[in-house]
Amino acid sequence: MSSYRANTYIIFLELPEEVSHKIDMIRSKYSNTSFPYQAHITVKQDEDYLIGTNEFIQLVVSIISNLEPVQVEINSVTSRADSKGYNIYLPVKSRTLTYLTRRLSRQLEDYIDPKSPRAKLSTHWEQSKDFYAHISVRGYANQALFNDNLNKIKNEDFKINFPLELLCKRLTIAQWHDGQWRAIKTIKLG
Repeated sequence: MSSYRANTYIIFLELPEEVSHKIDMIRSKYSNTSFPYQAHITVKQDEDYLIGTNEFIQLVVSIISNLEPVQVEINSVTSRADSKGYNIYLPVKSRTLTYLTRRLSRQLEDYIDPKSPRAKLSTHWEQSKDFYAHISVRGYANQALFNDNLNKIKNEDFKINFPLELLCKRLTIAQWHDGQWRAIKTIKLG
């Protein structure tokens, strides 16, 4: 996260407080660091942009105008491994969310800083057939740590009856600031 800077933004759907709290209880049990933001469903992964905060907010607001609350289904813990590492997560099903992610990704792509060390990595993934909406529980670079914790996390009682269907009513735009995500605009959907 050290390469994040003032024009690094992320967009996510907020979960109801009681749901994010339950997920964060498990996340914190398997992490030795604090989380830069509460459990959420990322709509547009972090990228460095060439435009300033006000312009970014206006652009996102114009893209999502008239967006209704997003119906999602959250399922129990699973995992994936790829060239970047190992991810333990809660899968999220929602056609609306997948469409929204791809739409934002395409429409924001021209504003991404091409000199950024991560330039368009997440954008390419979001637009690919490999994209999966999810709520991250824990990521690992080390396979041994991943293997040690995967079954433990799968056996945790999240105190959530999966699959959980819920309505996400708020979308937040956050900016990287002093080592954490800071909400710069929250939009009530509907």
